[in-house]
Amino acid sequence: MTNLLILTVGTGTAGRHSDLASGLRRTLELLNPRKFWLVPSTAPDSLAIADLIAEGHASYGGRFPLEHPDDLESSRQHIRSVIRRVRGQVKEGERLLVNPTSGTKQMTAAATLAALDEQIGDIVFTTGDRADGVVKTGTERITAFNPAGYFRERDLVLARDFFDAGDFYAAERILRPHNQTHAKEWATAYTCHHWRRFDYDRAKAYDKRLENRAPRDIVADILAWSDHALRHDDPDGSFCLTYKALEHAARLFLEEKTGIKPDGDGRYERAQIDGLRTSFVSEGKGRDMTLGLQNIVKILNDLGHPFGTNFSGKLKKYCDIRNEATHAIRPANTREARTFFSLAVDLVGIPPTPLPESI
Repeated sequence: MTNLLILTVGTGTAGRHSDLASGLRRTLELLNPRKFWLVPSTAPDSLAIADLIAEGHASYGGRFPLEHPDDLESSRQHIRSVIRRVRGQVKEGERLLVNPTSGTKQMTAAATLAALDEQIGDIVFTTGDRADGVVKTGTERITAFNPAGYFRERDLVLARDFFDAGDFYAAERILRPHNQTHAKEWATAYTCHHWRRFDYDRAKAYDKRLENRAPRDIVADILAWSDHALRHDDPDGSFCLTYKALEHAARLFLEEKTGIKPDGDGRYERAQIDGLRTSFVSEGKGRDMTLGLQNIVKILNDLGHPFGTNFSGKLKKYCDIRNEATHAIRPANTREARTFFSLAVDLVGIPPTPLPESI
């Protein structure tokens, strides 16, 4: 595999056994890059050493002098721009290496940080036997630093922040490259993303508890995600989910009371509903029909089911607010959403499913 190289250049530290230019030329021999670029400071000595290093090398791509080598932030931004500029010349199968060994301490730190910022996976240092605090010329060797562990730790912290904020998709995407080393965390983010969408086919892939969810389980799930929306400053989302929970609970109780259940598209046989002989009168003459929440409440009320008889006027008012929010520009507020949720939980009598709180 061929390499491209970005190399920082200092002014050299005096030593009886050291020669900076020779040491950096030896670095080039060891790495043998197809092309390399130098990042010296604007100090005359640093520029002169850069010229010595580049002399006679057909693979020399140019230099990008640092104007403020003692300014860590300025140096970091400068070297980030160099990496971005050079990255476009990397061919398939090649690696872009950053060697931050030479230069001021700020330059070394800045080049390392810049490489990490730009997701450079190959950071190498020139090391060797030391005398007078510096590497002895002729003993140079390359020591690689694998930043994979750093990237994993950084991404896990970031993913946890997104997860805690309720953005499961972002958390899952961040952890996807680490789904072997952080398998549990990635699977939890993946599961929650699809579970919240009620895509049980995907959600159950990493959580077998979500296989074959019964109607009561689904009502509990919907209520759980409504509560989650409330806790994450999304009263509109909570309102919609609470209403959805009431609809599913209504269908559940109608089935439990009468044995009648809808087909896969949520439609009922008209003859079965008419055969209940309640005050509900269906419209139309087709074989199938849909039943909304209000109609099922009316039927259950006539049948004496608590869901119908206890469906209060206050709850109906909040259902109307949900309809307004759905069909008009009418954002719900948190107090309304919380009250609606509490009334629904009390009426339904099914506790929300416990959800993962963190990864």
